[in-house]
Amino acid sequence: MDPSSLPVPLPFSSILSTMRATHWVWKNQSGIRDWWVRLRHMLSMAPTDILVTGMHRAGKTMLLRRLERLEGKSLFEKPPPSIDAESAVAPVAGNVRVLTAVPGEGVAIREEVFARAFSQQGVEGVLHVVDAGFGAVMQHQDFLVKSEGLRTIADLRRWRRREELREIQRVRERIQSGFFQHQRPRWLLVVVNKADLWWGERAEIESYYSTDPESPFVRELRGLQGVIGEMRFLWKVAPIVTWTEDFSWNGETTISQLRDETEREAMLGHLLLTIEQLHKKVQHAR
Repeated sequence: MDPSSLPVPLPFSSILSTMRATHWVWKNQSGIRDWWVRLRHMLSMAPTDILVTGMHRAGKTMLLRRLERLEGKSLFEKPPPSIDAESAVAPVAGNVRVLTAVPGEGVAIREEVFARAFSQQGVEGVLHVVDAGFGAVMQHQDFLVKSEGLRTIADLRRWRRREELREIQRVRERIQSGFFQHQRPRWLLVVVNKADLWWGERAEIESYYSTDPESPFVRELRGLQGVIGEMRFLWKVAPIVTWTEDFSWNGETTISQLRDETEREAMLGHLLLTIEQLHKKVQHAR
């Protein structure tokens, strides 16, 4: 028998009566799928639906935790930076989906996670997290001040933006390779984190990551879309605040804004709506 033809396993209580089980399945198709995805995720069997990429400390883990909160989970403290792949199950684009974050550091583990994700045919899209230059860095502050001349926050942000460009180039290569193997992923959403730190300059941020044809970041994504095809691959940009805190560097501080939780929740809602729109558009484009 073809394993794919087997019914989705039901809770033990539903096995008692075939008729009851059939009626339960008919009424709860969506819930069964959600339960099955969660069980497979717990057993490390569920394939990745959405891959989360980005530089170290851009906010990938925090984004996963924010999405998990949609399930009622609380977020009381900031998690430490991840050194391994992390995953979460969250309701996204009308279904419960498995999201896996690629660690920002560690060549071997990064390659392993990319290879595993893109060897599966289930990766629908990519959330690529950037931070407008406000991400913490691995190197010691004094070292970067002396070796790279990063004396101000503006210096650091320019340097980190260059590093972001190298990262999106690496991700672009992986997406191209994955698409030509499996016709997936079909979309990418650039998630611009730390909006509480850059909201006052949002016109420039939107231009750099989204609308300016001369932006090197935009050129990378338009180039990716040009290679795959505009109808077969879509990309958009959305702001987010995964955690509010001031940002300090070498004695200088940028004060966090957007302290109102309703503003941050509105951004999260917009992000989820954008994912749903991308998902629907690529489905219709088939």
